Amino acid sequence: MSSASSRCTTIVDAATIVGVADDRLETEKMSSGGSADTDDTDLLPGNETVTGKSVAIDVSRNTTGVTLIQAGLTDGDDGADGVADPDADGDGVDNGDEPSMLGAIRFGSGADTFKVLNGSVIGDIAFGAGADTFVVDGGSLVLGALTDSDGKLAITIGKGSLGISNAATINATSLNVGSTGKILFTADPTAGTNTKLQVSGAATIASGAELGIRLTGLVKQPTAYTVISAGSLTVGSIGQALLADSPYLYVASSRADANNVYIDVRRRSAAEIGMSRSQAGAYDAVFTALSDNADLSTAFLAQNGKDGFLGLYDQMLPDQGEGLFASLQAANQMMSAATGVRPDPGERYGPDSLWIQEINSLVRRDAGDTAGSDNQAFGFVAGYEAMGDAGGALGLTLAYVNVEEHDIVAKVGEQTTASFVQGGAYWRRSVGGWRMNAGGGGGFGWFTGDRRFIAPDANADGVADLVLANTADWTGATLNAFAGGGYEHKIGRYFVRPEGRVDYVWLREGERKETGAGAGFDLTVEERTSSNLSGEFGIAFGADFGQDVWWRPEVRVGYRQTLAGETGDTVAKFNNGNPFTLAALDDKQGAATLGFAIKAGTPMSYLALEGGVEAAKKQKRYNLRLSGRAMF
Repeated sequence: MSSASSRCTTIVDAATIVGVADDRLETEKMSSGGSADTDDTDLLPGNETVTGKSVAIDVSRNTTGVTLIQAGLTDGDDGADGVADPDADGDGVDNGDEPSMLGAIRFGSGADTFKVLNGSVIGDIAFGAGADTFVVDGGSLVLGALTDSDGKLAITIGKGSLGISNAATINATSLNVGSTGKILFTADPTAGTNTKLQVSGAATIASGAELGIRLTGLVKQPTAYTVISAGSLTVGSIGQALLADSPYLYVASSRADANNVYIDVRRRSAAEIGMSRSQAGAYDAVFTALSDNADLSTAFLAQNGKDGFLGLYDQMLPDQGEGLFASLQAANQMMSAATGVRPDPGERYGPDSLWIQEINSLVRRDAGDTAGSDNQAFGFVAGYEAMGDAGGALGLTLAYVNVEEHDIVAKVGEQTTASFVQGGAYWRRSVGGWRMNAGGGGGFGWFTGDRRFIAPDANADGVADLVLANTADWTGATLNAFAGGGYEHKIGRYFVRPEGRVDYVWLREGERKETGAGAGFDLTVEERTSSNLSGEFGIAFGADFGQDVWWRPEVRVGYRQTLAGETGDTVAKFNNGNPFTLAALDDKQGAATLGFAIKAGTPMSYLALEGGVEAAKKQKRYNLRLSGRAMF
């Protein structure tokens, strides 16, 4: 819509006006011979590149003044069929009768009036010269940049919301914000500018009115933004709901003095967020890293709730390897238990034997001071042993174990995978009902880590706006040692066997460097060393059936206690950043254990199915294994 020098009044109701691109510049280029038409080789109007803006209403050439009113339509058809028509905002106007305007609105040099009394206006509003009036009321919503060429603008916000997107000073003659009015200002911390209503006359803000702030970048230091400055100022009690909807990364509050209204912005502390000890250790480093990646900072600024914020924050952190190390412990404990088993339940020993045992475990760690995780281990351990007539045996083992760790906060495709190859030797001795075993070994590990960052779409349309992915490869070494003993007492076919064992596991991981996601997300993680010495005592109850072909069921209850060692802290840094430390859980608590076994065999072989569960306060371990032995 355009107008020359004439006074006009336009009322928009129950309609949607969508701006079209202002391509007059391209048209002029074409009509003048096309010499400036450089986007293609022809002058066809259907394939020209349009570089203009979407404009809904343009009366910028008007010099006498225009009045534009957007109002809802009350057509009397609400509930005519006996069913009330939808009215989402409860303003008395049906959803279908609420108008909307999309695109820029340009006024001229006359005394213009723009009243938005219902619906929405999304677009930049430019007032020219002249004594202009701008009213937002009736539950309406206006979003866009606001400008006035000479500062002769009277602004009234009744029951409505005004979101100003330009971080600039806007001169006005008066400002009146009612008790149900809302104004959202914009701050650009990078440029050091913000929306400021500079009112030459009186500004009145009624009690209950709400002020808010939108940030286009990171606020690195506590900042006071002057959002309203007036010749005379009357301020009631400003509502805080809109400020509470600011980016969760920050705490925003409002205050006023004799002539100014301020919005204070500071970073929310780790304690205010309720971060765990581990999360808090990386807070400063993560905040600094966001400055290196505009996409990441935008994703964080879009979060106005704790859950959404932590959902992104946890993705910034490296895995701490606690679950992976716990799975390695479980695998080695199963290996050490396997070396303490005699080939058959009788008293005969020898000759040599080969045996193999499958390893399958699940370790679940609850979130607390550190991130929780699910960890699966699968592998095999094989052994060769020479048995003596006196009840002793010497053996060698070779094992392969694959472990996958998934943090509870991990996204699709994110995991740490480790493969271990371990060799070892052991000794076992049986004297009557007594049995003892000891051994140890070492191995090598290969690690691969895939980390992801997925930010949900800000428009909630189900499409991810930001997806980052990186990977890292590193190596490590492991050592293990064990010793155990027990006594099996027979009562007919039944038996009871008290037994105890100590296990030691040591793991050293090399440095890893992530690549693929770039600045602000890729990490370098330093070497990490973990160790654990644990002791377990338990009692097994079971029975023997058969002679040449036998089978033996048993159940076992026990208790495991960590005696020494700890999972290593994770020390990492973002590229070009300072190191930070994620402290590992100093967990020395004990765990109740419960297991079962069903073994069956002949004088020259056996098969066994064994399983168990280990339950501590913060961790649960489940294991299931199938083993077999053949003598020759």
